[in-house]
Amino acid sequence: MEQSLIHYVKPVYPGDPQKQGDVTLLFWVDKSGAVGNVRAIDGDPILAEAAAEAVKRWKYTPFIF
Repeated sequence: MEQSLIHYVKPVYPGDPQKQGDVTLLFWVDKSGAVGNVRAIDGDPILAEAAAEAVKRWKYTPFIF
């Protein structure tokens, strides 16, 4: 799906800039390319929330039948 990502928003992580970690998110991309139903399934809750807020603003190429 990375090749069909047309608008990327980088997450802004709060707090200590040295805090790092992996976050796993589950989300849907509808046929118009909009992201929805974003939820964290693994990772630090603070990082996951910031990542989810960024992913909600991503946009993908619309699906063509």
